[in-house]
Amino acid sequence: MNFEAKTVRKVINKAFLKEPVERAAFNTFKEALRQLLDDVESARQKNEHEEHFKNFLEPFFTSAGFGSYRINTSGRI
Repeated sequence: MNFEAKTVRKVINKAFLKEPVERAAFNTFKEALRQLLDDVESARQKNEHEEHFKNFLEPFFTSAGFGSYRINTSGRI
């Protein structure tokens, strides 16, 4: 399978490009994403099972401002 790298400008709907984003909200999301990627990389280096990785999603969504949503998982992924 080959992946084609595209820029955000090419893949996002043009209507969303015109929407302003608050700097504080963007920085909050950016920091949450950075923490998620650090956690994933650390777990990957420890050869954790993929089941372990789903535990990183709830803190990511909560700190990124989506705390009112719930994640429902059942069984192994």
